[in-house]
Amino acid sequence: MKTKALAVLLLSVSALSTVAQRTTRPRLRPQPQEPSMEFPAAAPCIVVPDSGAVVLRGYDKPLRARRETVLAVNNSSDTIEALYVTFSYFDMNGRMLHRRSLRLPEVLPPQQTRMLTFPSWDTQNTYRYHLSAPAPRSAAVPYKVTVKVDSVQLYNKTE
Repeated sequence: MKTKALAVLLLSVSALSTVAQRTTRPRLRPQPQEPSMEFPAAAPCIVVPDSGAVVLRGYDKPLRARRETVLAVNNSSDTIEALYVTFSYFDMNGRMLHRRSLRLPEVLPPQQTRMLTFPSWDTQNTYRYHLSAPAPRSAAVPYKVTVKVDSVQLYNKTE
């Protein structure tokens, strides 16, 4: 008898909780807004640089390294916020092993050099850059790399 009464009570409570409720609130009015004197944030300026505006040199990736490094030289008069580059990896016979495009977010002040470090493409640690020191008793495959700066993102100074 108690179980039937409990079941009836639970059914009536669940039925009451499913009754539709009005979720809108009456008499709401939007607040008048004063005109804002702030300018919207400027979109990043992405440009294709001149051939000598940004130079990448000093690439290195030793055997078993999880990161690659390259030195970026900003020869322009603008501060660079990020570089968009394409790396092409070739074996010593000129066959392509891999190609990838990266966005390297590094601030490069005008006329300065920065070391850029990024994850390696060689996740199995079987390749080494041909100018890196070879490891003793290693069967690592040497490779060459070409780097092309596709575009640069200039620093937007908003005040």
